[in-house]
Amino acid sequence: MQRQGHHMILLGSSHLADHHNFPSTFRDLLSKKNFKRFSKITIKGFPGQKLDSKFKEIIRHMVKQSAGSYHHTSIYLQLGSNDLRYPSSSLEKVTESFVDIIREITNLYPHNVNFIVPEVIPFPRNDQSSRIRYKQFNANMKTLSMSIQNMHIMKLSHVLTHKSKGNCHVPNTKYFKKDKLHLNQLGMYQLSKRIYQFLCSLSNPR
Repeated sequence: MQRQGHHMILLGSSHLADHHNFPSTFRDLLSKKNFKRFSKITIKGFPGQKLDSKFKEIIRHMVKQSAGSYHHTSIYLQLGSNDLRYPSSSLEKVTESFVDIIREITNLYPHNVNFIVPEVIPFPRNDQSSRIRYKQFNANMKTLSMSIQNMHIMKLSHVLTHKSKGNCHVPNTKYFKKDKLHLNQLGMYQLSKRIYQFLCSLSNPR
């Protein structure tokens, strides 16, 4: 079978799920912008999802299928908040887990697969310790991305947060639902717009 086109796969936790309206918001935005880079867009959101062994198998399976049908595959991987949610979470192990699966796949498909990893942003209901872990994780991933082929870090902190008096980024509550965890419609639009802007900033894949 002849491969053709570019497949965009967006994988993540509940923020990308159908019942939070991200898929329709994102597709509508791309349509209005007449953005036609992708032959196919697949969006999968799983509430409470972590980057565990089962989810890594899902990633491997989806990439294998996509790489056999399309010239290029982009994976947007929005995870990490659930992995780092609790004080007992090991920052080093979570970082290593992300790096391992990304290196594995980009080494296997060095010319036709790339990863986009957005920053993990704090939610209004997160405590200070969680926010510190998120910030450190983002810093670790940014550093490691420099040595990983076809991995891009997407900055999000300036989109869904604002600076407090202490010059620290804190969640902007106007983008979140009353549960202080999930994005509202305005937040979904802001996330969709940021992804669109980031995709436009990337050069066309090989």
